[in-house]
Amino acid sequence: MKTRAPVCTIHEDAPVCTRSGRAASSDSGHLRHVRLAATAAIDSDGRARTGLEIDSPASRVLHELSRLVAVCLTLLVALFFASEAGAQQPILDKEYKLIEPPQKPDTDKKVQVIEFFSYACPHCAEFEPALDEWLKHKPKDVDFKMVPMVFRDAWKAPAKLYYTLEALDLVDKYHQEVYDAIHKENKELFTDEQVKAWAKSVGIDAAKFNDAYDSFGVDAKLQASAAMARAYGVQFTPAMTINGKYYTGPSMVTGPGGGLDYKRFFYVVDRLIEMEGVKPSHNRKKRG
Repeated sequence: MKTRAPVCTIHEDAPVCTRSGRAASSDSGHLRHVRLAATAAIDSDGRARTGLEIDSPASRVLHELSRLVAVCLTLLVALFFASEAGAQQPILDKEYKLIEPPQKPDTDKKVQVIEFFSYACPHCAEFEPALDEWLKHKPKDVDFKMVPMVFRDAWKAPAKLYYTLEALDLVDKYHQEVYDAIHKENKELFTDEQVKAWAKSVGIDAAKFNDAYDSFGVDAKLQASAAMARAYGVQFTPAMTINGKYYTGPSMVTGPGGGLDYKRFFYVVDRLIEMEGVKPSHNRKKRG
């Protein structure tokens, strides 16, 4: 069975060392006892050794078990740090690309992260829960911004819808509802009339909504978003950029089986943010 591309595009047994122990002595010929003695001897290879000798089978077994546990723990720790070191390096030209030329962010006081999306894009809708979870914990010194794309005529009305909600300070309240209306309730929000009817149906003041929707300001933002997409080289949605320098998207970061790996994707995003000098933190912020 063919699977659809996870984007909307601008074109449609470890070695163990052991050592032998000393046999226990029997002073009576019938009883075995433990002999503890501090020793200092010279091995056959000429090296000095000191310590406590424990002459019983049980003690030697316990000693070897403790050594085996120590070896295993050492190997596990080494493997953990090796994997962490590898994971900390996003792969250039595979998991992210450089934006050429770099673009100037809206602010120089924070690291700007932009999501390029469309309410009409089914993959953006699928990505939204993972993005929302990341937003709950994004670094406080990150400025998050959303920019709707218009890859086809049917995407223009949803883009204007986003900018209208933004103008009315209603993005947080209705953002998920728009996705649900299109992708779960199968409502068509692809014309101006359909969008205005939907806004009225969910209780948004019709006069205020229509005035903002038809305003010069919303049209100007729509034109600006198209220019930004060209400057940033956006070819698919969802896509994210970091501080005008790095371009990535969930479709660029895949797991071992080739499927989407949101955990790894946001790890890459966090590392790119760190490359701009910001460490991860836990801070809830509103959308851009």
